[in-house]
Amino acid sequence: MELSYNNGSTFRGCQKKFYWRYVMRLEPVVKLPSLTLGAVLHEGFDLFYKGGSDQEVYDYLLDKFNDEISKQEASDQEDLLIAKYTAMGMWLYYPYKKREYQEVSSEEKFIVPITDGINFIGRVDGRVKQNDKWWVRELKTTSLPQRQFEGRCTTSAQGTGYVYAMTKLGYDIKGILYDYIKKPLLRKGVNETADEFGRRIIQDYKTRPKLYYNRYFSYRTPVDLYHFEEDTKLLAEDIVAKMANGKFYRNQDQCWNFGSECPYNKICTVDTPDKLTLELYFNRKEEHDARRDAGETSVVE
Repeated sequence: MELSYNNGSTFRGCQKKFYWRYVMRLEPVVKLPSLTLGAVLHEGFDLFYKGGSDQEVYDYLLDKFNDEISKQEASDQEDLLIAKYTAMGMWLYYPYKKREYQEVSSEEKFIVPITDGINFIGRVDGRVKQNDKWWVRELKTTSLPQRQFEGRCTTSAQGTGYVYAMTKLGYDIKGILYDYIKKPLLRKGVNETADEFGRRIIQDYKTRPKLYYNRYFSYRTPVDLYHFEEDTKLLAEDIVAKMANGKFYRNQDQCWNFGSECPYNKICTVDTPDKLTLELYFNRKEEHDARRDAGETSVVE
């Protein structure tokens, strides 16, 4: 069995969602704009840390969003258009472009054994050296206030898992270096077009960079890593048991989260989803290599 942060987090949040995504291998056709923003921005920053120029990253972000927007109906394009402007603003005025620390890897995949027959898999943004210490580098976007976000960083299972994996692979990693960017604090005016609002977002990133950009170091102790390993073993046991009996319960508190409906809500309240609903709203991933994107869409077998 392969466990990643994503499938483990999904199981803890809603077992039925885990069932649809990782057992039945159904992936929503339409991604939420917030997910598109995070995914495309990560790709752009990966290009940057691999040596891409400022202009190359900008062009990449622009092309990716334009491509995503072109796939949507006109009525669904506005949110993605605003996400595009947000990504442009985030990148244009990102203050850490001088690469002041030593980077030895970018988008590095890992596979480490947790216990017999169970591997922990994923992908770290990068490993960097800062102040003579090595850290896992993480780029995050957030709507949370600074204090709340940094507080969550100290207990992030995702961050702990990355440090655990890198340590198991022999690297002397102290913790996670978070470069995080606040999402826009503005609200769209009633008579404002998406383009007008988007340009105002970009201007806000330019005029208030200290409000939007932050860096935070989050240390992980050996005790943190020990508890992560033990918790992950217990999680794996729970998943194995559910896979054996085929009973996955719903957590209806997760049907609406972060202001959006869970995409599986369309099929979660019926015993047998109808064929047309499945064809319209979901893709079924059949090939193992196509399903696995370590740390993003990994698979339990």
